[in-house]
Amino acid sequence: MGTNSEIDEQLERLAIAAQQHKPKTVQRRTALSKLYAAIEQFQIVGKPRLDDFSRETYEAIYTEAKQDLMLCIFREIDKYNPSRGTVRQWVNFLMNKRCINEAIPKVLGPKGFTTLYYKDMDVVLNNLKRKDRFFHILPLGGEDDSDRSASALREMIQTDPGDIFKSAAIKKHPQINFQMLLLKRGDQVSWQQISEEFGVKVPTLSCFYRRCLQKFTPRFREYL
Repeated sequence: MGTNSEIDEQLERLAIAAQQHKPKTVQRRTALSKLYAAIEQFQIVGKPRLDDFSRETYEAIYTEAKQDLMLCIFREIDKYNPSRGTVRQWVNFLMNKRCINEAIPKVLGPKGFTTLYYKDMDVVLNNLKRKDRFFHILPLGGEDDSDRSASALREMIQTDPGDIFKSAAIKKHPQINFQMLLLKRGDQVSWQQISEEFGVKVPTLSCFYRRCLQKFTPRFREYL
């Protein structure tokens, strides 16, 4: 099979060869098929850790994501840059950051999102004592450090200095921004209720929400 270095060199040659052909041509499709066949042959796609799921559910998510990976590689091949890393790293980035996130709603459906994506903010809040009520405005006095952190975070989200959260909106639905979703989720409004209110599918809302949580984690931590 060859060393990792030899495999990475071969994959890089195949990826660059695919980029040489114009999109939507037979030549590009053929080159990409060779690249994907090599990716499968060398088994370079890892299995990301997902602790929130049973083994059966995890396998279903991984299988769905793996099927989407080929399409993602076909769409994104021109974005691959050898100077930024190997094909192995690029492919696993696509798998972990995009395909898995897109596969979760397909497998779980809307109901599963209510629990899953609410947990994301628990991670951001770094195990605050009262996770289930972190957004609730707390009375003055008698607060411990966790309560004060939660209260400060709630106030920061409401005031949104610089309109950072408001400016992050779903492209095709600019009326739906991250601040609004944060506040609604903090008040325990379900994804299904938000979906019905704005006529936007739950997976669209939840995927946008999760991406924003990851993007703005450093800002949240300033208030913890």
